[in-house]
Amino acid sequence: MASIIEGIVGHQKQKQQLLSMIHDQALPFSFIFYGNEGVGKKQLVRGLVQVLNCKKSEIACGTCSDCTRSKEDKNEFIYEITLEKKKLISVEQVRELHKFLSLKTLNATRIVIIDPADQLSKAASNSLLKVLEEPPPKTYFFLITSKLSSLLPTIRSRSQILRFEKLSHQELATISDVNQTAVDWAGGRYDYAKQLLEDETIGYLNDSLNLFYSLLCTEPQDWKKLAPWFFTQDEWQNFCFHIWFQALEKRAYGQSDNLEWIPEDTAEIAVIFDKVEDFRSDISKNVDKLLAMENFYYKLQGEQGVGSWN
Repeated sequence: MASIIEGIVGHQKQKQQLLSMIHDQALPFSFIFYGNEGVGKKQLVRGLVQVLNCKKSEIACGTCSDCTRSKEDKNEFIYEITLEKKKLISVEQVRELHKFLSLKTLNATRIVIIDPADQLSKAASNSLLKVLEEPPPKTYFFLITSKLSSLLPTIRSRSQILRFEKLSHQELATISDVNQTAVDWAGGRYDYAKQLLEDETIGYLNDSLNLFYSLLCTEPQDWKKLAPWFFTQDEWQNFCFHIWFQALEKRAYGQSDNLEWIPEDTAEIAVIFDKVEDFRSDISKNVDKLLAMENFYYKLQGEQGVGSWN
């Protein structure tokens, strides 16, 4: 069984840089993995957990007990902080991290993952900063974010920033069993490329495009009846926005058939792109989703009437 890090798609430069630091025993105690969502940043961290704790191979054997435990979601090697049905990571969550770090450990190297780090509250950020000022031995921090500017400057200054880009079509094509639809609509994201191999996700791809068409080109609809999942399932709502942005990009570059209902003029595409971004921002502010969608619809139509984009 190969190690996690050997199976990571893309990011060869970042991977080699990190492995060289580990080999030279010069790995900084705190990293910020910054870049597009869903491209495999956290998977690379989990690969490093194996590398740091495997006693049989410099790049992790993938089969020993340490490597096996490193793959588990809950183990003594990894402490992860993430959102817990809230908009921000709370100071209480970081205080629990303090308790974890106060526990004695044997030989294992510990990894702290904070994802998304840009959602740390101000109090949580300050509490984390105290740990970063005097980090425990054999403990490494990985802050994962797509919004670098949202992190405290003092946290950024104590961390090494590693930038991650979208995966190329060629890199996505190396994923096992991947098909052209997954590559075309993943937008450089490893997670979506994998999900788009599933029938359920293909269904939401088609539903997302149908909803976008209706908002651009039809009379007002009963939006909740047309797309009930958009109002109740955050995961698919986020996926929907991703598909809309991908559709606009494909239309702008003439890279896809069956999108003729989107304007061809790049200036009009830019206008729609901005309105979609505004709509997503409104949704994130906990406004009434139906009201926000109706507002989005009428903004799209503007003063030219229904179907003016068609």
